[in-house]
Amino acid sequence: MADAVVEGAFVEVHSLSAAEWNGRVGFCGPFDSDKGRFAVLLLPDPEGRELPNVPLAIKAENLRRAPAPDTATRDAATAKIKEAGAAMERARSGELFLAPGQDPTTQENADTAELLRSAEALLSEAAQADPANQFLHVARMDMCAAHGCSQRMDVITHAHRVIANPTSGERGLTTHARMSLANALMQQVGSAMADRDPGARSDPLAYANETDMEGATAQLRMVLRDNPEDLYARYLLGGALLGCGRAGDAIPELMMATQLRPGSERPEQAAGIQRAAAGLLAEARARVAAGV
Repeated sequence: MADAVVEGAFVEVHSLSAAEWNGRVGFCGPFDSDKGRFAVLLLPDPEGRELPNVPLAIKAENLRRAPAPDTATRDAATAKIKEAGAAMERARSGELFLAPGQDPTTQENADTAELLRSAEALLSEAAQADPANQFLHVARMDMCAAHGCSQRMDVITHAHRVIANPTSGERGLTTHARMSLANALMQQVGSAMADRDPGARSDPLAYANETDMEGATAQLRMVLRDNPEDLYARYLLGGALLGCGRAGDAIPELMMATQLRPGSERPEQAAGIQRAAAGLLAEARARVAAGV
């Protein structure tokens, strides 16, 4: 299964009649079931050969997993990514070190911008050496998620790449990506709705009928298969099922969410999630009673 060609996989093109693309590497985008092809985004290569203006539509039989870099290259890339992550964390936390006499109101903004530029430069270097590095796409996914719905499609892209290119012993990264992907799918049109309705909520369950709730449901079930007591995932699954019009299926998930002991969540976070789950549970029961 690890060698399967799926959305997000890092692949090499082969055996095309258009031979100029053979041997090139890139990432699989979504699969078009009508055409029976993946949209493949090719990456620049060391020889500087031409890139297509748009992703190429390629059958799975003409794609294979691209070879991974050697261990030393991967380790060096991962070190750069972790250094970038530390810079991003400093930028988020405001742990900036000012020289005596510096005005923090101006210097803090400048230092934050410099940290983010440094992080992006490190990620770009890592991407050239090891494009499919799971840590790389986690970092990019989290950066995009921090911008909210405005970069949700980028969150989806990088989450698929994290999931499709696993690192041995790093199952937690895949779980994190599935949760991010589920949230993004549940918010997919949230920003468009907010444009029409200035009072629109950013809650991932706010626009259940407008989003890819079935896709989110599939991701959340995968998370819960390995982490059955994940409170937030259980709550989101109940909401996604409710959004799919499956109120009867949502009820046991939401009941469990109201009863689970808090895990990694802070007590106030867990209490808020369980209150929200209780509200959705009441709605699901009302729908079942009404035959909706």
